[in-house]
Formats: sequence, structure tokens, C-alpha cells
Amino acid sequence: MKVRAVSGEEDWQWILEHAGPIGGAQVVSRGVLHTLQDHTALLAEEDRQKLGFAVYRMEGSECELLAILAVDQWRGTGSLLLEAVVAEARRAACNRVCLVTTNDNVDALRFYQKRGFRLNLLRVDAFDEVIRLKGLERQHPVLGHHAIPIRDEILLSRSL
Repeated sequence: MKVRAVSGEEDWQWILEHAGPIGGAQVVSRGVLHTLQDHTALLAEEDRQKLGFAVYRMEGSECELLAILAVDQWRGTGSLLLEAVVAEARRAACNRVCLVTTNDNVDALRFYQKRGFRLNLLRVDAFDEVIRLKGLERQHPVLGHHAIPIRDEILLSRSL
């Protein structure tokens, strides 16, 4: 398996077709709506088959992971993509990589903490802001992973 930079419309089309589980073509992080295609992305591939992607942005000395997805879990795709983003952040002289997830995403919390990320901030009721920024109608309650109501945003970071 290898990781490469996204190179063109065909790659972006594949990413957008697979972005549903992470919120679609637009994600919200810390109160800001981001369109995935406006940022830098990496693809994981094996034998020309796309296996996952990571989308990130650099700002100052921080790299923010906006989206990551492995088509098939437990193959190392997510770990490989995450470490590729960390390597890009180091090359850009960033001093930390951060990301947000929601309170229901206990699998992601486990994944990131096992890879050196620490919990930094809890934004209580931030999911209401996500709904507003995406122009969606609120359905009560919105259930996420493991039937946990989605309410809060959790910021994690890893020092480099």
C-alpha cells in the first residue's frame, strides 16, 4: 500500500463519492465550514485500487486533519494516511497536528489516542453549529455511532 497526493478531477470525484460517512463534501471544524476540494488531500492505494483518503490544511504552525476515511477498516489504511499527514506537517515545519471529531465517535477517539493524539477541548453542543452551517434541519435526536446522540465536538492534537 502506498500514499500519494491527489492529482486531478478523477481523484477528487472518488473522494467525494466516498465522503458520505465523514459528513460529505463539506465538513465543519471549530465553527468553520470547509469544502474538501479547497484543501490538500492524499490517497492510499494498492495495485491502483483506491483504499482511502485524508484531507488536511496548514495554517501557521498547525496542520489540521479535516477528513480521513479508510474504505476497509483494520487494514492499516487509516494509520498510513494519518502518518503521511504527520510527515507533511513536519516538512512544513508545523509543531502540531489537530483534528475534531464528535462525542459519538468512540472508535475515532480510540484510534487517535493510540497514535499519540491528546484530548484538548470539548465544545459542548457544537453539533448545533454544524447543522446551522451546513443549512440542514435539526432532527431530534441525531444519533451517531453506537446510537449515541451527537452533541459535542472534541478537539484532539499531537505535538510534533
